[in-house]
Amino acid sequence: MKIIKASKANLKAIVALENERFDDNYSDKSIERDLNNHNNTLWVALDDDDVLGYLNVFHIFDEANLQRIAVFKESEGKGIASKLLKHAEGYLKKKGITKIYLEVSEKNSRAIEFYKKNEYKETNRRKNYYSDLSDAIIMWKFF
Repeated sequence: MKIIKASKANLKAIVALENERFDDNYSDKSIERDLNNHNNTLWVALDDDDVLGYLNVFHIFDEANLQRIAVFKESEGKGIASKLLKHAEGYLKKKGITKIYLEVSEKNSRAIEFYKKNEYKETNRRKNYYSDLSDAIIMWKFF
């Protein structure tokens, strides 16, 4: 497996991953906009040319927002998300980013545990944030 910056060549696979993993999936136009935005960086984890997972982070000044991280269901349990996250964090540190945050549904216990394992700390909540009226948990990590 290798991790590379995503390109338009990966767009179809990223859209398929969005559709598989998220109820509020990003459209192909939204992903393409992020690919072309110098404040967003997207990576894909590849096995040969097959996309296994991806990560999208927005960064500006000394701060970053982890917008998406997802792995195809068939590739779960192989440490791909952890490798994507570590890769992104290393890149961000080199760019002078000192902190990163994310939002996760209070109902997504698996993701919350994943972030805690990776040293993200809950700092706040956005009440009734999601369409199902669940809270968004805000988590931060400082480098």
